[in-house]
Amino acid sequence: MLPIRYQVEYKMEIISHLIIKELNKRELNGVLRITPMDVYKKMALLNNIIFKVTEECNLDCYYCVYGSLYKEQLKKEGKEKTMTIDTAIKTFNFFRKYWNQAFYKRPLNIGFYGGEPLLNLDLIKDIVQYVRSTFPYNKLDLKITTNGLLLDRSIDYLVENDFKIMVSLDGNENHNAYRLTRDGKSSFEKIARNLDTICLTYPDFFQRNIVFHSVLHNKNSISEIQDFFRNRYNKAPVLSRLSVAEVNDTRIEEFKMISDTGVEVNSPRLEIDNEFVRSHQGTQILQILSMLSMRFHSFSELLYPSNIDKLVTGSCLPFEKIFVLADGTLLPCERANCGNSFGNINHDGSIDINRIVKRYNSFKMKVMTHNCAKCSSRTFCKECIFRIGSINSKDIPVCRSRTNLQQLTKWIDSISDFISEDPTVINKLTRLLME
Repeated sequence: MLPIRYQVEYKMEIISHLIIKELNKRELNGVLRITPMDVYKKMALLNNIIFKVTEECNLDCYYCVYGSLYKEQLKKEGKEKTMTIDTAIKTFNFFRKYWNQAFYKRPLNIGFYGGEPLLNLDLIKDIVQYVRSTFPYNKLDLKITTNGLLLDRSIDYLVENDFKIMVSLDGNENHNAYRLTRDGKSSFEKIARNLDTICLTYPDFFQRNIVFHSVLHNKNSISEIQDFFRNRYNKAPVLSRLSVAEVNDTRIEEFKMISDTGVEVNSPRLEIDNEFVRSHQGTQILQILSMLSMRFHSFSELLYPSNIDKLVTGSCLPFEKIFVLADGTLLPCERANCGNSFGNINHDGSIDINRIVKRYNSFKMKVMTHNCAKCSSRTFCKECIFRIGSINSKDIPVCRSRTNLQQLTKWIDSISDFISEDPTVINKLTRLLME
């Protein structure tokens, strides 16, 4: 009889084979084409609006999508660098024409983005005041993404209005080597001091309302980042990789160097059996799954994937949310590249739904034909077409997340190898699969 270690490794080989087999059997289904009615239905319930209140920033992050690592197209935003209250009001006035009665029973999610949004705190206050007075029957859910440098000046207001705050921080000072101030200095000490003060002054708010976002690159690692936030703030950060959209052709090798984490990553927030997640083995397996960029919500789904409600390429439909640039340009979301404009709120005649639908369908078919059809990960893809190219461009989009069978097999084998280190994990995994 084989020793237990070899029995486990043999079992994991079977599981790896099963996963690959099941993924290959899946069909690339979901929403292939949209109609104007699909868009109008989304607009009628649109309750997630994000304002880019300023394009100015007090940091000069080396890997910023508006930096030299990326193509000029990402920098071609509007002439206005700071949003006005008129643009914000026009946004609400435009969409309220489409809102139905069901909208007024839903929470209204308002986000603030930049640049660094706290550089335009006065506008944020004006927008919040306007929304509270204009939509008194909608529960208001406020969010802001910040680099944390100005939290010391604004935290009282943010606490008073119960903002959900996402702070961009890549870990400790060494991990933040790419996040420098405009004069080339480290930003870590100032940000950490602000966070420590908030933690002491508003401890309940800090634990309830503040989350962290960390970008993985060649100067940090998942385990180091998680250790830093766990030990200092008792929190687990949301992890992401560098944007693969529109990388500057002359900087591709440099991009590959700084983005080389050894693994693919995405948000580690997967919903798995709570007891197992809290265990040592469960935590580590969860970490591995998140590193592999696999969008599974349970171990059962990992081995026996389902196609229910699956959108092709992981893209949202137009107007599931909307991102308003400082000059009033409308983008699908804050992560979409700037070539995907739906029009400008200050020129509402430019917002042509039929034209949006036509461009969306045409571009999506190009993505699928030239990328998805050749990708081994297509049946569980989470990449958004609005990030990998432009619906307004005639160019063939290139998805840098495309994988071949050898790469996919390597990812699955990584999970198998890790689990095989501890035979007790197999027992728990088996029980989950039997549920």
